[in-house]
This record gives sequence, structure tokens and C-alpha cells, in this order.
Amino acid sequence: MEIAMRKERSVIKSVFIIFILCSFSQFYGQKSIEGRYSNLMPNQEHYNFFDFKKNGIFEYHSGASLGDDKYGKGHYQIKNDSLILNYDLTEPIKIGYHISKIWRNNKDSICIKFVLFDLNHKVLDPPAASVMYKDSLSKYGYSGVAANNSGVAVFRLKKEKNNLQFMLSNLGYKPYNLIVDRNYNYEISVFMQNQGEGLPILNQTDTLEIVKQGRKYLEVKNKNGTTVRLQRVVDE
Repeated sequence: MEIAMRKERSVIKSVFIIFILCSFSQFYGQKSIEGRYSNLMPNQEHYNFFDFKKNGIFEYHSGASLGDDKYGKGHYQIKNDSLILNYDLTEPIKIGYHISKIWRNNKDSICIKFVLFDLNHKVLDPPAASVMYKDSLSKYGYSGVAANNSGVAVFRLKKEKNNLQFMLSNLGYKPYNLIVDRNYNYEISVFMQNQGEGLPILNQTDTLEIVKQGRKYLEVKNKNGTTVRLQRVVDE
């Protein structure tokens, strides 16, 4: 009888040890995570999340209703109780820019012509861009015009010994600012960047210490010592 009870206790102890080892392996020893993890509650205007794939690739997105403010893509791994994020797959983006032609003459006025395009060199669609300007010495706000259907806006102004600050905007595009000398004539082609294209993260490695890990959450500590709880919101 006593031998049977010892065997039973031994079996129970073995089962308990196996259960503990399996739980430890599941929550702390796993080498990958899957799904979308965020430190923000669902249905908010702002978002901040990681998408972890089975193949060891992740994406990071942070922004609001207008699109990403920043984002990144790369490889991740869990090593020595740390989550290592290597942003090595992010694609750099083109930003807005302009090309100017300039000339001078002895007239008492100047002409400044803007032609607005997207980054693919196509006239902005819809053509609803506004071009505003402000004298650098003025105490008042901006004034300006809307571009026509060809994406063109023209200004004829008196010459002055100061600069003009221009601000170009269009729905769906990032505002573009530039400064010109009010003594010269210009023809300026502006190539505007799409709204919602955040600043990409590339060639950066973040190492986050894993504080706790469960089936649907992950608590990590960054290099500043701040602990963040990431909750799984979407399964892959």
C-alpha cells in the first residue's frame, strides 16, 4: 500500500514538473511571437502597433487619422529574454522638393509662377491646391490664390528688399514651404509628397528587455527603463 502511494505521489510530482516546464517554455522560452501588439486601446484616433509575422519579420506603425507619422519594417528575434528589433527592411521614401528657374530685369515688379505636381510628375489631382504667401517683414497673415486646373498659380508683386514666405497645400498632400527673394522673377515647379507617408525608420536596432510575457500580452522595458505593456489585438 505504501509503495503504491509513493508511486502515485511520484507520478503526480512528475506531471506537475512537466506542466511547469511546459508553461515556462510557452511563455518565456518561445523564440517567436505572432499577431498585432499595441500599447493603445482599440478605436482611438491615434495608433501605435507592431505586426509580428511567423517568418521573423515585423512591421511597426505609429500615427493617427491622416496616416503614419513613423513606421518601419525588419527582422525580429527573442534572445536572452530580450526582444530585438532590427529595422533593416524599411524602404526610404521621397520627400517633396522644388526646382526653380530665376531671372532679373529692371522692372519695378516681379512675376512668380508656380506649377504643382505630385512626386510622379503629374499635375495634382484634384487641382485644388492653394498657394499662400507672406512678406517676411509683414505683421499680417498669409494671402494667396488657388491653383488652376493645370496646377498653375501666378503672382505679380512689387519689388521689395525682403523675402517672401510661401506655403503650398492641397488635400491629401503634405504642406510645402519655401522662401524667395522679392527682387527676382521665378518659375518654380513644386513636387508635393503624399499625406500619410510617415518618416521611415531604417538601419536601427532596438533591444527591449522582456519583463513579462503571456499568451496575449508582452511587457517590455526600453533602454530608458520605461516598461510598456503590449496587448495582442489581432492574431496572424
